[in-house]
Formats: sequence, structure tokens, C-alpha cells
Amino acid sequence: MSLDFLSQQPYTPVCLMTSMVLGTQYVGELDYMRRFRDEVMLEAGALGRLAVDFYYLLSRYTSALVAENKLLRKLLLNTVFKPALRLLEFIYPK
Repeated sequence: MSLDFLSQQPYTPVCLMTSMVLGTQYVGELDYMRRFRDEVMLEAGALGRLAVDFYYLLSRYTSALVAENKLLRKLLLNTVFKPALRLLEFIYPK
């Protein structure tokens, strides 16, 4: 199965899943993650682009579930997004 259709999708400034999980209290971190996406991942060639495409594909199908479930948002915040931010700050200082 070809994933070429994913590269045709424009990247929007809003990361739906991340925005839902982080919420408004993490606006600075969200901008930081977007900058990493734009300056590092999308410039890293095919592998970086594939990782971003996979995130957008995954969030397209799971965002409704996350939006409806406060417990799931909290779980994702503490087990995925906060650790990812700490790792990101280590490898890509602000």
C-alpha cells in the first residue's frame, strides 16, 4: 500500500491531537513542538516526513475519541506528551 497520498496533505499550524491533550495551558510547548516538526522533522528527509505523516494519520482517526474522554487525555498527557517534551528539550534545546 502506498502512502503517497499523505505527502499531498498540507501541514496545518494546528496539531489537533496534541492541542487537545495539552490544552491552552501548554501553548508555549505546543509552539515548540510545531517548530521542531517544521525545522527538524520535515527537513530530515523521507523518514522525518513519514513520521509526521504517521502522526497526522493516527490523530485523524483517534482525535474524536480523545476529545470525548477526559481520562484518556490525562493519560496521554502524562505518559506520552510530557515525556516526549522532556526528551525533545534534551535533543532540541529551546
